[in-house]
Amino acid sequence: TMLHYVAYRVLGSAATVQDAGGPGGGKRNDAGAEPQDLRLLHEELSSVAEASRVVPTLAQKQLESLGQETAAVANELKFTAKYEPEALDAMRKLQIRAEAKLDELTAAFSECERQS
Repeated sequence: TMLHYVAYRVLGSAATVQDAGGPGGGKRNDAGAEPQDLRLLHEELSSVAEASRVVPTLAQKQLESLGQETAAVANELKFTAKYEPEALDAMRKLQIRAEAKLDELTAAFSECERQS
């Protein structure tokens, strides 16, 4: 974001002034190391870059796909004669976990859409 860019430029300028023996007396962590604030900003900017790559339509499609796969498991459970009892039990557990996770992710996605 613009705020992060400005902060990066300001902190970068401050680090250059410190290196030259200006205000702050050239205090740095190690020889050639970045100031703590600048390192933290680099880490934060990395997180922002990853978050900015999230495409809402892609996330929505992935949620729909998860819903379809959960429905497919539910449909397979209708054919109880085809499977061993252990397999049926495992599919039921999978369906319960998938539905719970789908509900959780859908709620989180809706909240993100609401905030943007």
